[in-house]
Amino acid sequence: RKAAEGGNAPARRTLGLRFFNGEGVPQDFRRAYYWFNLAAADGDREAGMWRDCVLPRLSHEDVAEIQDRIRTADRSTEH
Repeated sequence: RKAAEGGNAPARRTLGLRFFNGEGVPQDFRRAYYWFNLAAADGDREAGMWRDCVLPRLSHEDVAEIQDRIRTADRSTEH
């Protein structure tokens, strides 16, 4: 989790997979999508495939909320 939070794309994908499968954490498709989306934005193509796989399990509102959360986090790290 620390590496994922630090921006490591493969770690972000791995954390997304853990949430997707419920491995060591409760299964949570919203969190899986969040981490897959971040990893895909960093160029991880496999994460993009997983993101697209979890997408049908989420509502449009879920997706909009997660994307807004990502944008808000991006703005807070700008200098």
